[in-house]
Amino acid sequence: EIPTSSIGGSHGWSMIWNLNLPRKIKIFIWRATKNLLPTSENLWKRKILEEPVCQICKMGTEDVFHALMGCKMVKKVWKRTHVNATVQDVGREDMLSVMLSLVRKMPKREVEFVIAVWWVLWHARNQFIFEGRNLNPLMIIAKANTIIETYQGMYGMDQLSKSGNE
Repeated sequence: EIPTSSIGGSHGWSMIWNLNLPRKIKIFIWRATKNLLPTSENLWKRKILEEPVCQICKMGTEDVFHALMGCKMVKKVWKRTHVNATVQDVGREDMLSVMLSLVRKMPKREVEFVIAVWWVLWHARNQFIFEGRNLNPLMIIAKANTIIETYQGMYGMDQLSKSGNE
Protein backbone atom coordinates (compact mmCIF):
# COMPACT_ATOMS: atom_id res chain seq x y z
CA GLU A 1 0.00 0.00 0.00
CA ILE A 2 1.35 3.38 -1.00
CA PRO A 3 0.36 6.29 1.25
CA THR A 4 -1.07 9.24 -0.66
CA SER A 5 1.54 11.59 0.81
CA SER A 6 4.39 9.61 -0.75
CA ILE A 7 3.13 9.81 -4.33
CA GLY A 8 5.13 12.99 -4.87
CA GLY A 9 8.32 11.17 -3.95
CA SER A 10 10.21 8.79 -6.18
CA HIS A 11 8.68 5.73 -4.49
CA GLY A 12 5.14 6.83 -5.31
CA TRP A 13 5.79 7.44 -8.99
CA SER A 14 7.75 4.20 -9.26
CA MET A 15 4.45 2.32 -9.17
CA ILE A 16 3.69 3.78 -12.59
CA TRP A 17 7.16 3.24 -14.04
CA ASN A 18 7.29 -0.36 -12.76
CA LEU A 19 4.11 -1.44 -14.52
CA ASN A 20 4.56 -4.10 -17.17
CA LEU A 21 3.20 -1.88 -19.96
CA PRO A 22 4.71 -0.07 -22.96
CA ARG A 23 6.56 3.14 -22.12
CA LYS A 24 4.09 5.26 -24.12
CA ILE A 25 1.26 4.01 -21.90
CA LYS A 26 3.26 4.73 -18.73
CA ILE A 27 3.88 8.27 -19.99
CA PHE A 28 0.17 8.60 -20.81
CA ILE A 29 -0.91 7.56 -17.31
CA TRP A 30 1.70 9.83 -15.73
CA ARG A 31 0.27 12.71 -17.81
CA ALA A 32 -3.29 11.71 -16.81
CA THR A 33 -2.43 11.68 -13.10
CA LYS A 34 -0.76 15.09 -13.45
CA ASN A 35 -3.86 16.49 -15.30
CA LEU A 36 -1.80 17.18 -18.42
CA LEU A 37 -4.10 15.63 -21.05
CA PRO A 38 -5.77 18.01 -23.53
CA THR A 39 -9.29 17.54 -22.20
CA SER A 40 -12.02 20.05 -23.04
CA GLU A 41 -11.56 21.57 -19.58
CA ASN A 42 -7.80 22.00 -20.00
CA LEU A 43 -8.23 23.43 -23.51
CA TRP A 44 -10.95 25.77 -22.22
CA LYS A 45 -8.61 27.00 -19.46
CA ARG A 46 -6.09 27.86 -22.19
CA LYS A 47 -8.78 29.69 -24.15
CA ILE A 48 -8.61 27.19 -27.04
CA LEU A 49 -12.22 26.01 -26.61
CA GLU A 50 -15.23 28.17 -25.82
CA GLU A 51 -16.64 25.73 -23.28
CA PRO A 52 -15.32 22.74 -21.30
CA VAL A 53 -18.17 20.38 -22.23
CA CYS A 54 -17.53 16.72 -23.11
CA GLN A 55 -17.67 16.31 -26.90
CA ILE A 56 -19.01 12.75 -26.59
CA CYS A 57 -21.91 12.94 -24.13
CA LYS A 58 -22.39 16.74 -24.16
CA MET A 59 -23.10 16.45 -20.42
CA GLY A 60 -20.82 18.14 -17.96
CA THR A 61 -17.23 19.25 -17.96
CA GLU A 62 -14.68 16.96 -19.56
CA ASP A 63 -11.79 16.69 -17.15
CA VAL A 64 -9.43 13.68 -17.14
CA PHE A 65 -11.68 11.75 -14.75
CA HIS A 66 -14.73 12.33 -16.94
CA ALA A 67 -12.87 11.30 -20.11
CA LEU A 68 -11.60 8.02 -18.62
CA MET A 69 -14.20 7.11 -16.01
CA GLY A 70 -17.28 9.33 -15.87
CA CYS A 71 -18.62 9.87 -19.40
CA LYS A 72 -21.75 7.84 -20.08
CA MET A 73 -20.07 6.25 -23.13
CA VAL A 74 -17.00 5.34 -21.08
CA LYS A 75 -19.24 3.75 -18.43
CA LYS A 76 -20.63 1.47 -21.16
CA VAL A 77 -17.09 0.21 -21.72
CA TRP A 78 -16.41 -0.36 -18.01
CA LYS A 79 -19.71 -2.26 -17.59
CA ARG A 80 -18.41 -4.87 -20.04
CA THR A 81 -15.16 -5.50 -18.12
CA HIS A 82 -14.42 -7.93 -15.30
CA VAL A 83 -13.15 -5.02 -13.15
CA ASN A 84 -16.28 -2.84 -13.40
CA ALA A 85 -17.31 -3.14 -9.74
CA THR A 86 -13.88 -2.10 -8.47
CA VAL A 87 -13.47 0.68 -11.04
CA GLN A 88 -16.91 2.14 -10.34
CA ASP A 89 -16.27 1.97 -6.58
CA VAL A 90 -13.46 4.56 -6.60
CA GLY A 91 -15.77 7.58 -6.48
CA ARG A 92 -15.38 10.90 -8.26
CA GLU A 93 -11.75 11.77 -7.72
CA ASP A 94 -8.71 13.08 -9.53
CA MET A 95 -6.85 10.42 -11.51
CA LEU A 96 -3.97 10.25 -9.06
CA SER A 97 -6.37 9.30 -6.25
CA VAL A 98 -8.07 6.81 -8.58
CA MET A 99 -4.70 5.21 -9.40
CA LEU A 100 -3.76 4.91 -5.73
CA SER A 101 -7.16 3.47 -4.87
CA LEU A 102 -6.94 0.86 -7.63
CA VAL A 103 -3.37 -0.08 -6.68
CA ARG A 104 -4.60 -0.76 -3.13
CA LYS A 105 -7.65 -2.77 -4.25
CA MET A 106 -6.42 -4.76 -7.25
CA PRO A 107 -3.64 -7.12 -8.25
CA LYS A 108 -0.95 -5.51 -10.45
CA ARG A 109 -2.19 -7.31 -13.60
CA GLU A 110 -5.68 -5.86 -13.17
CA VAL A 111 -4.27 -2.36 -12.63
CA GLU A 112 -2.31 -2.82 -15.89
CA PHE A 113 -5.56 -3.84 -17.63
CA VAL A 114 -7.37 -0.73 -16.32
CA ILE A 115 -4.54 1.52 -17.51
CA ALA A 116 -4.51 -0.15 -20.94
CA VAL A 117 -8.28 0.46 -21.19
CA TRP A 118 -7.74 4.12 -20.25
CA TRP A 119 -5.13 4.45 -23.00
CA VAL A 120 -7.39 2.85 -25.62
CA LEU A 121 -10.35 4.95 -24.40
CA TRP A 122 -8.33 8.13 -24.84
CA HIS A 123 -7.47 7.17 -28.41
CA ALA A 124 -11.07 6.15 -29.14
CA ARG A 125 -12.22 9.50 -27.73
CA ASN A 126 -9.86 11.32 -30.08
CA GLN A 127 -11.03 9.27 -33.06
CA PHE A 128 -14.63 10.13 -32.17
CA ILE A 129 -13.90 13.86 -31.85
CA PHE A 130 -11.56 14.26 -34.84
CA GLU A 131 -12.69 11.53 -37.23
CA GLY A 132 -16.33 10.96 -36.25
CA ARG A 133 -15.72 7.28 -35.44
CA ASN A 134 -18.13 5.66 -33.02
CA LEU A 135 -16.80 4.18 -29.80
CA ASN A 136 -17.23 0.42 -29.71
CA PRO A 137 -16.99 -0.86 -26.11
CA LEU A 138 -16.11 -4.43 -27.07
CA MET A 139 -13.43 -3.26 -29.50
CA ILE A 140 -11.91 -1.00 -26.85
CA ILE A 141 -11.67 -3.89 -24.38
CA ALA A 142 -10.27 -6.22 -27.05
CA LYS A 143 -7.59 -3.66 -28.01
CA ALA A 144 -6.59 -3.21 -24.35
CA ASN A 145 -6.28 -6.97 -23.91
CA THR A 146 -4.25 -7.26 -27.11
CA ILE A 147 -1.84 -4.53 -25.98
CA ILE A 148 -1.25 -6.32 -22.69
CA GLU A 149 -0.95 -9.79 -24.20
CA THR A 150 1.40 -8.64 -26.95
CA TYR A 151 3.62 -6.50 -24.74
CA GLN A 152 3.78 -8.91 -21.84
CA GLY A 153 4.29 -11.79 -24.23
CA MET A 154 7.29 -10.01 -25.76
CA TYR A 155 8.73 -8.29 -22.71
CA GLY A 156 6.97 -9.92 -19.76
CA MET A 157 9.71 -12.31 -18.74
CA ASP A 158 12.39 -9.60 -18.84
CA GLN A 159 10.25 -7.31 -16.68
CA LEU A 160 9.35 -10.07 -14.23
CA SER A 161 12.92 -11.18 -13.74
CA LYS A 162 14.07 -7.57 -13.22
CA SER A 163 11.36 -6.70 -10.73
CA GLY A 164 11.33 -9.96 -8.82
CA ASN A 165 7.78 -9.10 -7.77
CA GLU A 166 5.95 -12.00 -9.30
